Amino acid sequence: MNRGLTFTLAGLAVALVAGVVLSNFASPDPDGLESAVLRTQCADAADPDACLAEAAGDPVFTGAPLPDYAITPLSGFLGVLLSFGLAAGVVALVRRGRPGGGGRAPSAP
Repeated sequence: MNRGLTFTLAGLAVALVAGVVLSNFASPDPDGLESAVLRTQCADAADPDACLAEAAGDPVFTGAPLPDYAITPLSGFLGVLLSFGLAAGVVALVRRGRPGGGGRAPSAP
């Protein structure tokens, strides 16, 4: 196995472990949009959570695979894989556009 592939796979492994482990420490506090609604529209509500749910309304997109990141380790794992896949696709497209088919550029003498 060449050094570039080994380095890439090692980086992916580290990112996957970090994504799975660190996602367990994600803040349970509301995100910025939710906290803004709680501070403004639901500030004087008797039940802030019910007010927030009412203010949110029905979701427009109901097909979310992991709504509200309910399964945080899986969210971290999938996030890293999707990011890696997107980056690999960009690299492949950039390499395809190079003259000579995408190998390494020759080094200057």
